Amino acid sequence: MRSYSNQRIHDCLDRKKAEKFLNNYVFTVHAYEQEKPVQKNTIKLSGKGKSMKGVSYKDIFSKNLSDAVNAELVLNLIKVFDDNDLLAPTRSEEDFTVNGSIIKYADLIWQSKKLMAFSPDNEDSYEMAKLSDYECIMLDDNIDVGIFVEKLKEKENKI
Repeated sequence: MRSYSNQRIHDCLDRKKAEKFLNNYVFTVHAYEQEKPVQKNTIKLSGKGKSMKGVSYKDIFSKNLSDAVNAELVLNLIKVFDDNDLLAPTRSEEDFTVNGSIIKYADLIWQSKKLMAFSPDNEDSYEMAKLSDYECIMLDDNIDVGIFVEKLKEKENKI
């Protein structure tokens, strides 16, 4: 505060008053790193999966998921789909490429809704697909079937 250039007014300067005045202008600056936009994977479906047209929910869930998903979840999915009259998936065991080269598959797919479902033994495909513009559901013990149903209904309303 005191310097050679203001030496002639040193006896007028009061550090306490200056401190009180400057405290009104003290603030904290936070620097935030700008988040980089997440690059979405591009998915192209092969069209070679099994068609689910005309197949019952019972057959869809029991035949396509019974080896990898616990039986209680399969029965719950059958009941919930029947009770809510939800649209059946378009295809099962559908191969897809990620960014033009990596080949993966979805256990169940609702193509018009851009929604894919994966069994727990297909986690690597799920991890690749969830970074795309498809909505992805993992059909493991942690699934909230209600949220799955809501996502399907939400997608139905957008069509």
